[in-house]
Amino acid sequence: MENPGFHSPDEFQDVASIYSYQYSLQQGLSPAEAMKVTEAMSRDNSRTPMPWDNRAFGGFSTVSPWIKTTDDYAERNVAAEQRDENSVLCFYKKMAALRRDARYKKTLVEGSFTPKWKTKKI
Repeated sequence: MENPGFHSPDEFQDVASIYSYQYSLQQGLSPAEAMKVTEAMSRDNSRTPMPWDNRAFGGFSTVSPWIKTTDDYAERNVAAEQRDENSVLCFYKKMAALRRDARYKKTLVEGSFTPKWKTKKI
């Protein structure tokens, strides 16, 4: 999922985001700049409903939820991820299956990692 793409300060529910927008305006940012800054940092980004499928409101509800859904819920949703074997959801399912597999569990749970290339310390 991506952040929902808030288009107006009225769409924020998080009190800190509402304050951040107002504070940004007081500091001289334009409404567009204040919106961009607030949207990037808003906790509301992680509070949007999970889009389960391409139905209205992402199949999360039959009525408008308390906070907006993502703009692209019709294309990005759990049902679409399940159909795409290269999706992030399918990748994590494969990794979870490997972790449960007795042949790999000890390595994945307790193993160490050695990078192929050494990097310079900064």
